[in-house]
Amino acid sequence: MLSFLTMANCAYSQNISSVDVDSCKVEFHFRIDEDKIDELYMSNMMALGRLDDLFADVSIFSQLDTVIITTTTSPDGRYAYNTKLAQARTTTLKQLLMSRYPTFEKVTICTGTQVVDWSRLKVLVEADFKVPFRAEVVEIINQEVEMELGGLKLKQLKDGESWRYIKKYLLPRLRSGAVYSRLRVETPSLNMAMRYSIFNEQASGPLKIDANIV
Repeated sequence: MLSFLTMANCAYSQNISSVDVDSCKVEFHFRIDEDKIDELYMSNMMALGRLDDLFADVSIFSQLDTVIITTTTSPDGRYAYNTKLAQARTTTLKQLLMSRYPTFEKVTICTGTQVVDWSRLKVLVEADFKVPFRAEVVEIINQEVEMELGGLKLKQLKDGESWRYIKKYLLPRLRSGAVYSRLRVETPSLNMAMRYSIFNEQASGPLKIDANIV
């Protein structure tokens, strides 16, 4: 269960103010350079099953407040290309929801792309003691360098030894798209400003999402 997202520019049309009480993350993975979902790739089949279980439950769906879709790519491509790829993956997930669950036409959907999730890569590197020259890799990530430069530095580190390991074992986990569903309880006494305040106070490691609302 997740509660670390913050939403930016995400407007609501509902009349009832509400407080988020729960959220659930379902994550899909994409093959390199692909924007379509392969059901047989990694844990995608299980992810589809989780979506079906979640949204087939009327008691849950009736409390569904917002669905947030966010996607990332791995840092082994150029920034412009990765941006388009991440956006295409977002579109794929949105289309999946709209086609698989027709009642989603009544649900607010916010979408966003992060291109490369450097913070997640850092977590993966720090947790894997087999990464060659792990400390140097973490140092490069900590520099918060511009995306393409960061990828280039990783590729050049120790003649690419670290990069070859990262590319094989860690990058597939960065080529992902996540669907977050947020539930609500009705609390008419709370206005929307207070709701966003509570939402953000509950967040940890905020991820900014530029919303495209359906």
